Amino acid sequence: MDARPTPPGRTRGLPWEYGVAILVSAFLFLPGIFLRDFWIYDEGRRALVALEMVQRGDWLVPRLIGTPRLIPPAR
Repeated sequence: MDARPTPPGRTRGLPWEYGVAILVSAFLFLPGIFLRDFWIYDEGRRALVALEMVQRGDWLVPRLIGTPRLIPPAR
């Protein structure tokens, strides 16, 4: 336990500046997290295509399970 006495007029805990910084950060960053749908992008499929390109040594035609994948990935 802290042995220092609390100055008159002040309470223990985080200063109000930290609270304001946390609220501003939440206001700026949290909406961006929920705007992007994480389930649309299929990173696993892209990784398999890249792995198969490395294993085959074929750097021109991307393939997924041996089938040419000629449509570029969506953004």
